[in-house]
Amino acid sequence: MLCELHEDIAVLDCPDQPSGAAFYQIKTSAKSAWTLKKLTNRKKGSSGDALPSILGRLCAKAAQLKEQQVTFQFVTNVGSGYGFPVTAKAYDESGQRLFEVLKPAEWEAMRKCLADELGEDLVDSIQSQLTVSIAQIHLDSHNETAVGLVTNFLDQHVKGAHIRPAVFYRTLFDELRRRTVAKRPAGTISDVCKAKGIDRAAFDVMLDSARSVAPAAGAWAHVLAELHKD
Repeated sequence: MLCELHEDIAVLDCPDQPSGAAFYQIKTSAKSAWTLKKLTNRKKGSSGDALPSILGRLCAKAAQLKEQQVTFQFVTNVGSGYGFPVTAKAYDESGQRLFEVLKPAEWEAMRKCLADELGEDLVDSIQSQLTVSIAQIHLDSHNETAVGLVTNFLDQHVKGAHIRPAVFYRTLFDELRRRTVAKRPAGTISDVCKAKGIDRAAFDVMLDSARSVAPAAGAWAHVLAELHKD
């Protein structure tokens, strides 16, 4: 999992010679649903030049990786006033293809905006690879939700280890942040992955370290105890 190389997160199937990748653009909104204007709007930078739009930043990778097995997923917590339905179909892991949830006129308008921004019409790549998913996460309880997901993961995959979910979540969070802000090296994809990524081996090391200092009580017991403190 790369903590940079993209706006948010990229997941590669191999750190040395990847044949597939999934790029995620995660944007939340606390006030209102998304509109076409908000998704394709290009703000001006300090130099006066137009910055990439939300979808433009995501789709720019499609232009560079046309021959690769890649997907681009826009993840948000709200639907859209013009197209994204908050339905069961959008909860799938792979998301729902964006052009399927937009009306024809909306899809054409978005295509035109992206073509103007990127300098080419990526209709084939975008139509088959760009998906959208709605994550039902309340922004004011994001950390609690994340700790709950970590707890489920530990209970399923590290049975009997009794790792404190909140502590492990914080460790993982801090490591993600450290790698995200670390300087990106100039070199091969493997060099980038070593500096910016977390592979399965590195994650296993983190789990082993957590096991070595795990208390005797179960994972859920700690979560429940923390909740009852309030």
